[in-house]
Amino acid sequence: MSEHHAENVPVIIVGGGPIGLSMGLLMGRFGINAILLERNAATTDHPKARGSFARTMELFRLWGVEQYIRDRGLPHGSDHWAVGRNVHELHATRHETDPGQSPVWKSTVAQDAVEEGLLQGVQRYPSTDIRFSTECEGYEQDAEGVTVHCVDSRTGRRYILRSQYLMACDGAGSRMRKIAGIAMTGIPSIGYMANDYLRVDLSDLPVARAAAGMLLSPQRHGDPWLLVLNSNGKDRWLILRRIGGERDDRPSVPTDEEVVADARRRLGVDRTIEVINRSTWRSAREVAECYRSGRVFLVGDAAHRFLPTGGQGMNTGIADAHNLAWKIALVLKEALEPSTLDTYDAERRPVGNITADFQLSTGGRMNALHKHINLDDEDSRQFWFTELEKHVRSVGITLGQWYPRGFLVSDETTPPTLDPERYTPVDRPGHRFPHVWVDADKHESTIDWFDTNFVLVTGPDAHGWRNAAVDLSAELKAPLTVRILEAPDYEHGIFMGPSGAVLVRPDGYVAWRTPARSEQPLKVLRELMQTLGVR
Repeated sequence: MSEHHAENVPVIIVGGGPIGLSMGLLMGRFGINAILLERNAATTDHPKARGSFARTMELFRLWGVEQYIRDRGLPHGSDHWAVGRNVHELHATRHETDPGQSPVWKSTVAQDAVEEGLLQGVQRYPSTDIRFSTECEGYEQDAEGVTVHCVDSRTGRRYILRSQYLMACDGAGSRMRKIAGIAMTGIPSIGYMANDYLRVDLSDLPVARAAAGMLLSPQRHGDPWLLVLNSNGKDRWLILRRIGGERDDRPSVPTDEEVVADARRRLGVDRTIEVINRSTWRSAREVAECYRSGRVFLVGDAAHRFLPTGGQGMNTGIADAHNLAWKIALVLKEALEPSTLDTYDAERRPVGNITADFQLSTGGRMNALHKHINLDDEDSRQFWFTELEKHVRSVGITLGQWYPRGFLVSDETTPPTLDPERYTPVDRPGHRFPHVWVDADKHESTIDWFDTNFVLVTGPDAHGWRNAAVDLSAELKAPLTVRILEAPDYEHGIFMGPSGAVLVRPDGYVAWRTPARSEQPLKVLRELMQTLGVR
């Protein structure tokens, strides 16, 4: 097929994991036609990432998939460890307490369930065309768009697509990133890991059933610590072990029978064990040197590779997609200046580096526990359990990540300290607008206000700001709506006051704030939108 006859679509998404599916769902919500290419025949059958944190669950709530995904996860409070020598001798750590700063709380749920839920969400939008068993072999870009070369692995048919933008959501080994020539910076190899995904019924063991994962100490010389992750609270368990530095250092690859025998010994059970699948992978701490090359954008693991300890990888990738989607959609609708797309890299790459370092520290914490804990000494056990619990206390990272610069106008106030274990809500530019229940029954949250529109949130006495926003909305191509927060208060991080206003972006992040009235509110808002690049 020649380029002249190429199928044309505004957005092509390469990769159909949780990040690509999130991007496809978001394009659907904005009414943007998109084609999603996934080389596999279906969503993953491997648990992979396990844990959707509060911010991710907020988005799933907005997208209508939260309950399906939560129902597939472990019970509330399961975000803790069980540590011991085998499944019969386990001690549980404490879970992270919900501080009530979100309308929803996190869920310990495996990636395969997340992908199934997101796929159902995407399928509600016929504007997103999902093509499984389709590989993107390469692309070229020019001033007007991107030419993408595809092959259908079921039929062998090759064809060409043409788009204005390409979203590279194709994972840590991203072919799209390599074609773009974007280098990764950081530590390319921290350890070589083996995943053994097994079926064994442990549902009669309450501590094992309720915990997100088990840490099993060595039983004999040469044994590594085993990380056993809980996929469904019953009979699907993922065993992770380090098998080398930069490569697989085992003298030979064990057979499935040997894997089963070792798992039976380490778990301490005489039960039927079945290998579901196995894989190896390399852990790293890397972030792309830039998240954009012309019309090609890196999203998720294509842009950053984290250690798995701490669980931030998938969550950070979904936040990447959420940050980029509204900008792409509104640029395509000619409601934003194309230059605003540069704010994706300016906002998300620093977050990638901060999160990569956080994950690196969690890996170091795990190594220290392996080295020093004495399970037979209660004081040693409690000391290292308290340290281990920091693994699951990450609300400050998930809700508190913020943008010092980008699609925002700073008000030159001081930001709260970023503490991984604690979140300080604030309506300051660059931060997620805080959660406040807006009805007595606690059904509607301020978080629910932010989806596909810009929103001017005002105090009850800000009549001038509200009237100006209504007038301005008739002039803009970008959608702008108004919401009144009847009782703004410092306790919830709302500092704009009764006469003030906050402009919130479609992704729920604050772009601008004022605590005071204005003599010319329409003029101020019009100039603000021009400064931000809103048409």
